[in-house]
Amino acid sequence: AQRKGGARLQTELGCHPFVAEKLRKRVKTVTYRQLRQAHRRIIEADYRLKTGGGEARLELEMTLLDLYALFSPGKQG
Repeated sequence: AQRKGGARLQTELGCHPFVAEKLRKRVKTVTYRQLRQAHRRIIEADYRLKTGGGEARLELEMTLLDLYALFSPGKQG
């Protein structure tokens, strides 16, 4: 069943089987709190981008760094 899930993920994302398997395993460790925090951060960035509250590239880079820190292995949400 796990292989089937990895194959489906690979097909849907169009990625290498190794990447799909790593993603499948990693997604099981994500907490609801982390998802809420990520969603909030993305909404904040979206608002700033749409209202001209800063440089778009910098905002996107900062958002990606925040999300990376939030979902880094070992990080508890």
